[in-house]
Amino acid sequence: MKQNIKIIATEKFLIIETQEKSFSFAWQTISSRLSKASHSQRNNFVVSPSGYGIHWNDVDEDLSLPALLGHAAFKKTQKSGTFVNEPVTAYNRKASRKK
Repeated sequence: MKQNIKIIATEKFLIIETQEKSFSFAWQTISSRLSKASHSQRNNFVVSPSGYGIHWNDVDEDLSLPALLGHAAFKKTQKSGTFVNEPVTAYNRKASRKK
């Protein structure tokens, strides 16, 4: 069975959940652009087709999942899983690709 990684954007944190762990990052500690963005802008993200990054088109920001999670943890997770960005709480919505 494949492992999913859920990415959740709340008002104060970017949360990345795996089956093994949950990682929380305060916006101001990972990106000045995202720390200044509205909740709606933060919630409008897509995971890159390769699964190695997250892109916020509204604020022109990209973050690397290996850099956020640490290379060892990411490789272990990436081997067995795929990335999804599905609604998990009332604080996020599924991001849609802009054309």
